[in-house]
Amino acid sequence: MKRLLVFSGVVFFCLFISAVSFAETIGNVADINYPPGKGVYSSQMADFVTLNVGFDTEMLIEKKFKCDSAITTQAPDLSGQYYMGRISVTLFNKIQPYVKLGYSDLEMEWKDNANGTVKLDMNYAPAWAVGVKAYLWEFEGMGLKVFSAASFRSTKPDKVDSLSVNGVTGGVTNKKFQIYEKQAAIGISREFKPGDYKDFSIVPYVGVAWSATNARVSVTQNANVINSGAKEQEDNWGLFFGADVMIMDSLSFNVEGRFIDQKAASVGLSALF
Repeated sequence: MKRLLVFSGVVFFCLFISAVSFAETIGNVADINYPPGKGVYSSQMADFVTLNVGFDTEMLIEKKFKCDSAITTQAPDLSGQYYMGRISVTLFNKIQPYVKLGYSDLEMEWKDNANGTVKLDMNYAPAWAVGVKAYLWEFEGMGLKVFSAASFRSTKPDKVDSLSVNGVTGGVTNKKFQIYEKQAAIGISREFKPGDYKDFSIVPYVGVAWSATNARVSVTQNANVINSGAKEQEDNWGLFFGADVMIMDSLSFNVEGRFIDQKAASVGLSALF
């Protein structure tokens, strides 16, 4: 009963925080064998192959893009939310490929020479991602583990919620909004077990990430073509830190922050099967 209450509380918190969340989560890789149990469904293959399912909610506060100064006088800024379900398989306790499916809710704001300040708010749209996480090395005696991750994510919203030009809203006759993200990361983590709590531990982690995001964003309002001028993202290197928290031997919770290449935060929940 106690475990059920804890699980329900965590699920409620994830759903609550998802209302304000974005940025491809690096987390849940501090230890790819985390949580450490054999899962809800245990088989003879559990020592070689384990299945994880999870949910990530992600918040992008700010990601700026390089732009064509002949078109845009203020760098385009992407923000919004992703809500992604995740399925991953851990192979031989070393490598963990995964697939994410969900939807995005994004907006971009910029200022161009011809139209002034433009704010484009897109409707919910399908999103998908693929990636792989890997355990690289452990410093024995210190408990430090080195991990890496690489991923690709894409979304192409095709419906506009609103378009504002200098504070005046208007209709859209044509639009293009495509986001492609690539990311690679390396980091280090360590597990801490407070007291005699066997079913509770914390794995803080920190690392460096490289990311590249391409945005193709333009709209047509009547006969007026409005182009964001966005190219690749402004900063490619960033720092991240976070923590995985095991609350049962088959369930973990993740929080994470991203800086420099973007300002972002995320939370996630993973269950081992």
